[in-house]
Amino acid sequence: MKMKKAGIKYDLISYEEANHGLTNPEAEALKEKFKGMRLEYNKNADEKSWEDMSKFTQTIFYKF
Repeated sequence: MKMKKAGIKYDLISYEEANHGLTNPEAEALKEKFKGMRLEYNKNADEKSWEDMSKFTQTIFYKF
């Protein structure tokens, strides 16, 4: 909670249904190599995270 104590405004977006590798369509193939890691591609979370990131970058880079 250091961000709150410092008075820094932030948004945290969590993709509850997503595991590591959510944006990597090849994540399933990596499960064998990295046993024990919860790797899984998630099409919905991938698309939603891209949309959220795009909106964020527009708010910080396109302030005119």
